[in-house]
This record gives sequence, structure tokens and C-alpha cells, in this order.
Amino acid sequence: ADRLVFVNRHDLGMQRVSMSSAKRKYEPFEEVTLSFQAPADTRHISIAVRDGMTDETTFDTGNMLTDFLLSSELKGFVANADYYFAADDDEHRSALDLLMMVQGWRRYDYEEIVRTRTLRYAPELTLTVEGKVYKMRHFDEITIDDASLLKSAPSAENAKSIYSARAEAGGNAETVILEPNNPDPYFGANNSDLRHEVTVSGELVCGKRIAEVELETDNHGHFLINVPPFYGDGILFLSAFDSNASDKKLHRLATHQTHNEKEAPAYYVRRDLFYPVFAKPYSFYQCHFPDDDPDTASAIADSTDIEVDRISTMDTQLENVNVDQKRRRGRVRIDYTKPACVYDAVELYNLATDYGLSHGMVNFRRLPMQLAILLFGNYNNHSTLNVQAQWDRDVFYRNFIIDDVYEVEQQFLSDGHILNNLRLDRQRDVRMFTDFELRNSDKYLEQSRHLPDIVMDFVLMPNGSHRVTTRDRRITLHGVTHPVSFYNPDYSQSALPLSEVKDYRRTLYWNPNARPDESGRFDAHFFNNSKQTSIRVSVAGLTDQGQPLVLE
Repeated sequence: ADRLVFVNRHDLGMQRVSMSSAKRKYEPFEEVTLSFQAPADTRHISIAVRDGMTDETTFDTGNMLTDFLLSSELKGFVANADYYFAADDDEHRSALDLLMMVQGWRRYDYEEIVRTRTLRYAPELTLTVEGKVYKMRHFDEITIDDASLLKSAPSAENAKSIYSARAEAGGNAETVILEPNNPDPYFGANNSDLRHEVTVSGELVCGKRIAEVELETDNHGHFLINVPPFYGDGILFLSAFDSNASDKKLHRLATHQTHNEKEAPAYYVRRDLFYPVFAKPYSFYQCHFPDDDPDTASAIADSTDIEVDRISTMDTQLENVNVDQKRRRGRVRIDYTKPACVYDAVELYNLATDYGLSHGMVNFRRLPMQLAILLFGNYNNHSTLNVQAQWDRDVFYRNFIIDDVYEVEQQFLSDGHILNNLRLDRQRDVRMFTDFELRNSDKYLEQSRHLPDIVMDFVLMPNGSHRVTTRDRRITLHGVTHPVSFYNPDYSQSALPLSEVKDYRRTLYWNPNARPDESGRFDAHFFNNSKQTSIRVSVAGLTDQGQPLVLE
């Protein structure tokens, strides 16, 4: 193991940016002018001005300087990061060394790691799409008999008899509708790597522009595509085929049944997702505010003659009480007007595929359970989730058995109607209803063997219409977000009486690309909101020599 130390060059105070203001207190809708002075070799600075009376104190006091030189190199969250660079004296240097001692331990040998294996990921220089190719796992199509079983989970005895009958008839094991206690892998399967190279074909459509690529994978099926930068969203088509395929077969792959989601190709493509997409438990620093600093609050009040209007100053401490028993939390009745989350059906299915829960071809025998595990996981160590899927309260899937003693509001569709709608091109959105709180792992959850833990409402395309689905992967790829001008009203030309205007802006001015003149001066002009206030200012920038500039 090793311990990090901070090498202080004592040069952080050499270059500074300063600000001057005509006053400390501003009346409602008053025009504000702030003058900033940066070093002469500064080309860009970023400025944010906030309403000081509504600004909440947090532990996240970092800035560009602390992120560059400290927080990015340490594990975990660094509370009050700006303190360590507030002054260059013995007190702050000692605190910085203690921080490095606590959060700067590393218990691995980097040289040993790179000596025995090749680094998996290279630095990203542009947008990338990276993943692997797997062989398609085939399964039998859903029949009218399957549709009947989907909406009412069979008992264990019936499921075994169904499995035996279909196995004797040569059917695939995946045609069996499984009861909750059956250990069949709802969680997907570990597909083995390919042992030969295949060809990946990609086509990115952005409006009227089309970018195409075709490349070979390595002998394990891995590929990496560099995507040219683009604004907004694009549609990415991905397919894979044998590298030695004939021209006739390639022509058939490119033209035959490309929009038939039930036409299974020989291979399917799975993306690697490098970013978190699910909820994490709140940390201590997200659940608590720093203790109020009475000196700071009184200083603001003395300098501005404004009552400090912060939530923390309005809190009231109640007397201590003793809790004799732990309250059991009952089930909450589902409100079908307020889903916990809503996803586009195809995008959610694509996410399940990229996480290994679906295998390149939609399978409605397992899709509701796959999506439940995708979004809610093995919640609070419960091994089984009771999942119910429906179309506008019309049940078409259930993996648990309803007991007659429970009164469950439900409707059942005909088997033929279910069979006709068990296609991804008929689904528009998926609305999730549940009593789970993913960020509160200590919450007691009342469960029942005969009631759903998760209800999925699949919203069908209107008027019997169909959406576009494909045989291969069709993914919405998010590009660069369009820059949006910050809302900055000009009250000098307002025709309405200002007494009727309610302006609740907490950020009064934001300019991420302010350009000082040759001497380093920049003037910001904006208007206050509809409350009397003092302002708080944050500035960040870099000189041409790379010297960080920060101001709070």
C-alpha cells in the first residue's frame, strides 16, 4: 500500500481574479453591474451569481481548483474542499496532510497490473460505442396456449407437467411459463465469449446525415467504434455477421426481414455502459446540512440589513421522544395516476439487453420480470419479486398465484388479444408502480405472496398502430446537448407593473464563457429577482499558462 502526499508549490495565490460592486444590497428588479478583473492573459472565465438569501449551505464547497488538485485524486467525497486552500499556513497545510492520510491510501500495485494484462479501456477522445458480440439464443415463439398461461402463473405441479409434456414434444425449455420458486435464470445467462472474429456493421442516422462503419471484432467478440460528434439524438443501427459471409448472404442480411423483430439473426450486439444509470443510496453529505455558522449569518445581516431567509434558520428542534415499538409499515394502495417512473418501451428493452438480461430478441415470457430486475434489482435481499404486467388494467402477465381471499381489481383479456399484442412494436411506454424506495435500504416493506410488488402498465400504441422495430439493434444514441441561453430578463423595458411580476430565480446570472478584454476586465449586467437580496458570486477560469483562477 502507499499513501499520497500533497506537494505544495506555494504558487496558488500568484494569480487572482477580483470583483468590485457598487453596493451589497439590491432592491427587487434593480439592475446589477459587477466588474471583474482577471490577469491580462485570461481569455475565458465562468461566472455564476446567486441570490444569497436563498442559497443553501452544503458540504460541497469545491471549485475548479480543488477538483483539479485534490478531489479528483482521492477516493470518496471531500467535504468542505475549499477549506484546504483557504490559506497557506501551518493550520491548513496540516489539515491537508491529515486528509491525504485518511483518504489517500491505495492498496494495489499499478505496475503489477499492467505487467500481467492489457488495459481494457483506452482514453476517450471522442464519442464511443463499445461492446461485444454474442451468439443469438433462440426460443420458441409464444403460442395461444402460452398466452393463456402468461396471465395466471401456474402452480409448481402444473408447471412441471407442462415442462415435461413440451420437452417430450421437442419444445424449447424457455416455452414454459415459470412459477416464482422455479430457479430458471430470470436474471439472464452468462453467454460465453466468441472464439473467432466477426464483423460489426454500424449506421448512425442524424437527421439527413448518415455515418457508416464496418469493422472486425477481436477473437473474443469485442469492438470499439469512434462516433463523430453530433448534436441531439441519433439512431444507431448495429448488426453482426460472419466475416467470411458470401455477397449473397450479406445482401440477404441487409434486405430481408430487417424490420421483423421476431426474425432472429445469428449474432447480436451488446453495448458496454460505462456510466451509472440507476439510483444509488444517499450519502451522509446528501442527507445532512452543515451546521449554521452564526458568525457568517450575522455578518450577512449586518452588511445588508436583510433578514437571512434560509430553511436551516427556520428549523425548530423538538423535544426528545422514546419509541417503544418499531412500526410495521403496511402496503400502500397503488395510485395508477402517479407512476414511480415512465420509460420508452424500446429504450427500456435496449437497456435490459445491454445489461445482459435479454439476449438480442424480445421474449415476452420473461420481459416483465427482466425489466423488474433491471430497475429494482434484488431489492433488500428479497429473492423473488411478484410482478404483474397489464395493458390499461387488463392483466396479461403474472408470475405469482392470486389467493381467493384477496380482493384484487383485475380484468382479463382473451388469449388471442394477448397474443396479438405481445410484440415490442405495439408497446409505447412502460409505467412502473411500486411501493419500493430504492434509496432507503432500511425501510421495512410489507410483502405478500399473493399481491404484486411491482405493477407494469404497458401503454399500447394508439388505434392499433405499430412503431418501428428491427431485427437487429436499433438504439437511440445521445450526442452533444445543444447549448441553451440562460434566462436573463431585462426589466428596463418591462411594460407590466413590476408589482405584478413574480420572479423566483435563485441563479441571477450565469455566463460560462465570459471573455475579458485585453486588460482582463469584464463587466456583467443583469437584473435582480422580485426580492430584496444580497448576492453570492462564483468565478472560475484558467490563464494561458494554465494557472487556475477561482473566486467565491
